Amino acid sequence: MFKMARRRSKNMLLYEVLSALHSSPLKITRLMYKTNINCSVLADLVRILVNNGYVQVPYFAEKHPLSLKKTRKKTKYPTSFGYPYTLTKEGEAFFERVSPIMEEFQALVNVVDAQTYALEAQRYSVILQKGSAMQ
Repeated sequence: MFKMARRRSKNMLLYEVLSALHSSPLKITRLMYKTNINCSVLADLVRILVNNGYVQVPYFAEKHPLSLKKTRKKTKYPTSFGYPYTLTKEGEAFFERVSPIMEEFQALVNVVDAQTYALEAQRYSVILQKGSAMQ
């Protein structure tokens, strides 16, 4: 029958984050919307990229003095939650090397999906022509 949508691998998720940040610096919320990834999963991916030196937070804005008095609970998200992430020079070079390969891989996946759909459609048309599906 119908198959569930494929889950994206961690490699594809990391590539999507890199490609989103390649266009412009983004805060984590905008990055979450652009890549369609859960915030906690995205925070882990961003931590991986920051630890490897591919992504950085370019600046830390000054906070209002009154906001410093507020106590906050410890969160599981990055400490620089409200600041835009950018690619470093190493991240740019890595993205430029990986981008053609990932685009070719995605084209192959699309071909396989199209062939699978065509084979399933052919199989169901044979079943409908025999009339066994109507009984």
